[in-house]
Amino acid sequence: MNKYLSEAGKLLSNISIQLTVVLVSMLIIFSIFKVKIQDVDIADPTPAIIPITPKELAKTQAADQVRTGMFIKRFQNFDIVKNDFVMNSIIWFEFDPRRISLDSVDNFAFENATILKKSTAYTKLIGNNIFVYYEITIQFSSELNFPRFPFDDHRLHIILTNPKALPSELMFVSNQTNFQIPENFYTRDWKYRTHSVSVGYSEISLDKGQTNKSITAPSIVYGIEFVKAGIRKIIVIFVPLILVFFLTLASLVLSLGNMVSIMSLSVGGLSSMFGYRFVVENMTPNVGYFTISDKLYSVNMLFLFAIFLINVFSAYKFYATKEKKYEHTMQIINIARCISFYLFSALEIISIYYCLFY
Repeated sequence: MNKYLSEAGKLLSNISIQLTVVLVSMLIIFSIFKVKIQDVDIADPTPAIIPITPKELAKTQAADQVRTGMFIKRFQNFDIVKNDFVMNSIIWFEFDPRRISLDSVDNFAFENATILKKSTAYTKLIGNNIFVYYEITIQFSSELNFPRFPFDDHRLHIILTNPKALPSELMFVSNQTNFQIPENFYTRDWKYRTHSVSVGYSEISLDKGQTNKSITAPSIVYGIEFVKAGIRKIIVIFVPLILVFFLTLASLVLSLGNMVSIMSLSVGGLSSMFGYRFVVENMTPNVGYFTISDKLYSVNMLFLFAIFLINVFSAYKFYATKEKKYEHTMQIINIARCISFYLFSALEIISIYYCLFY
């Protein structure tokens, strides 16, 4: 029996096999991260406006149609994690002055935004229509979801409305070409992907029992999609996490005679994880649910604590049986520790895959 245990222990504790397992595990983890990074992953909700289809638009000919567009010049502040944006842009309108006044158009506003600066109206005639534009600076937030942070991509929504007009009186019309973003558009850490325009009207029901008690206003939703411009944040968050895990995992393959080193690695791994959390906390969005980084941190913290308990138990059995020289017991402990090494390596891969894709 002791012979079989000895042979099994030598096989499981073979340093070449253990190094191969670590290298293969890291290669698989790298491949999982690479696939996830290449995904365009947007989980942001679309604002709740009631769209106007071409068929419905034909029925609203009684409403004064105002062609509307926007040109984004630049972002003074672009902070997706804090959901805070300051944008310089030009907003323009084209309409028939015989049907609608400039004062009515001038009542435009933005939802979830504050207009920090608004120029006087610049006007000119284009045929029978008036073309008017304003240079504006707005500070706004958007409905953003971060469950996939830091692998998330985002879609910002800028909602233009006219709260003093009814959809039956005034209707915004617009399309993709009316919404312009410069080719050299740049934001830190993010890359512009595409944009969209949705026209319709917003509706707030004040009494669900009476449909006539509602507030409606013509609206346009300008959407801008951004994708990750680099992997710096992903590396900063996850490389230390994975390195601490494998360094702590190495404590399971050390000889029981090196108990001081074993416990130092275990305690050091747990301490590093606690300190790591305080550093990364400033980089993560302040939300009430778990992000991918939160999930992986929690799972790895559990793994490191389990490794710590295994090492504590091993230390107890080692010193309890050392004087009695129970070689059989020591062999079983050594085999169990080696099996735990391979088991935790596999669990790390599975947990990373699950957290990233589910």
